[in-house]
Amino acid sequence: YNRGPRIGATLATAFAQSRPPAEVVVVDDCSTDGTGDWVRANYPAARVVRTPRNLYTSGARNVGAAAATAGVLVFLDHDDLLHP
Repeated sequence: YNRGPRIGATLATAFAQSRPPAEVVVVDDCSTDGTGDWVRANYPAARVVRTPRNLYTSGARNVGAAAATAGVLVFLDHDDLLHP
């Protein structure tokens, strides 16, 4: 929620893995700062799903899990980094 470009480092580490992710779903939890637009512009390979209202952490994760199609889920927050 309202993380804008601060999510960039997290997405960069997700896409920089030695095995590319099957999909990356970013849940824009009804942000008011353009977070979803920033992700779409800077990480077009990520799919952005926007909630109709702020659902907070658990609700946003449930929305992301429902939108995911891959067989494995990894939940990351905007300030998490994956090691190579």
